[in-house]
Amino acid sequence: MAASLRHGVVTRRQLLLLGLSSSAIGRRVERGVLHPLHRGVFAVGHPHLIRRGRLRAAVVAHGPTAVLSHHTAAAEHGLQAPRDRIDVTVPGRRAPTRRSEGVLLHLTRRLAVAEVVLLDGLPFVTVARALAGLAAGDAPRELQRAWNRADARQAIDVSAIDAQLGQGRRGSRELRVLTTRRSAPAATESELEDDFFDLCATFGLPTPVCQWPLGPELRHGRADFVFPDPGVAVEVDGRAWHAVQAAFELDRAKELL
Repeated sequence: MAASLRHGVVTRRQLLLLGLSSSAIGRRVERGVLHPLHRGVFAVGHPHLIRRGRLRAAVVAHGPTAVLSHHTAAAEHGLQAPRDRIDVTVPGRRAPTRRSEGVLLHLTRRLAVAEVVLLDGLPFVTVARALAGLAAGDAPRELQRAWNRADARQAIDVSAIDAQLGQGRRGSRELRVLTTRRSAPAATESELEDDFFDLCATFGLPTPVCQWPLGPELRHGRADFVFPDPGVAVEVDGRAWHAVQAAFELDRAKELL
């Protein structure tokens, strides 16, 4: 059994391959040697597994093509804190009939080999696919925080993100907004400017240059956004800044350039 046991978890199929009969497995369950976790999956010795064991039990319970995904994968990649509930994705058009306690099962029509990575012997989706999973949810701030952590770890693979966008799945708009902001040469300075980036991404406009420097005639001010080709500047008027008279006059002067 030692060769089949990993993270304190063994499957019924592995036990049968080792020569145990169904009745022998049943007797070991009665004696407390095996502890059922999910259908066909057991903890050996005691039922209290560390997180690695619980992850393995959840993924092997859903077949050889199942992978750990969404929030679970994001936590593994260091993008957010771990959650008790485990996300498992299974490729296919029909969800498996088995359901496991503590597991949220996702169904996908496509899961490429390049979207899966083995970590400590467990299959997880990549950072890009994990972010796509978060984007499909209803927590934009959570997605933003995870994206920021991935960016800080230099774990953003732009080509892999683009591949996710090409799938046309839910959350593509949110990912496109984040990639648009990331490609900007300078940072925005207000939520209103962030909204303008969102607007550009939504309607397929080119990515503008943020905080474009102006000449000395305007006291070395900056335009909020500039589209270098065809040479269009955009000022985003927000109340917090533009309610100041001098700032308002400066913005009107910019518009006369």
